[in-house]
Amino acid sequence: GVGGIVGAGWNKPVIENCYNAGTVAGKGRPAGGIVGDNEGSVINCYNAGSIISSAGASYNMGLGTGGSYQNSYWLDGVYSGNIVDESCSVKTAEEMKSDAFLTLINNGTEAFTADTDNINNGYPILSWQAAPEPVTVQITFATTPESASITVKDSAGNAVEPAEAGGKIYDLQKGETYTYVVSASGYTSVSDQITADET
Repeated sequence: GVGGIVGAGWNKPVIENCYNAGTVAGKGRPAGGIVGDNEGSVINCYNAGSIISSAGASYNMGLGTGGSYQNSYWLDGVYSGNIVDESCSVKTAEEMKSDAFLTLINNGTEAFTADTDNINNGYPILSWQAAPEPVTVQITFATTPESASITVKDSAGNAVEPAEAGGKIYDLQKGETYTYVVSASGYTSVSDQITADET
């Protein structure tokens, strides 16, 4: 068989916490969004990709015996042929993009997260696919004279505000390079760059 995740799911594999969003084509072969031939267990999976097959095809499963599905779903309209995997449930695009479906497909885990950056057309993505939260490093500027002011800008030229108004402590994104200018009355302004690091 041909599948978005597994083609021949023989010898009782466990296929868990995954999704397919691509087109699966099986010429003369059973095709499924998650697995083609299925003898194993499909758990917490969904298919939002199109299925093209001239053999008995389905949304999450092709032809096979002994396979089972738990908490698995397909997108309404991805295939109009035979529905072999009747134990799976159909969902509309609106339903699959909802918070309720995210809770449902997670099934008590944190395997999936919301597609806030729209890398999967709004359908849930695996948690490891989400952009990590930026790590910040606190940088303290010491100036001579002490009354000198500091202006900090990011690589795009945007001004960065200090942690406290008028202060010289900045929370900067780790690994990013910033330009700073030190100014004081009666002194020549000095400009340089700094890469935010923990050292």
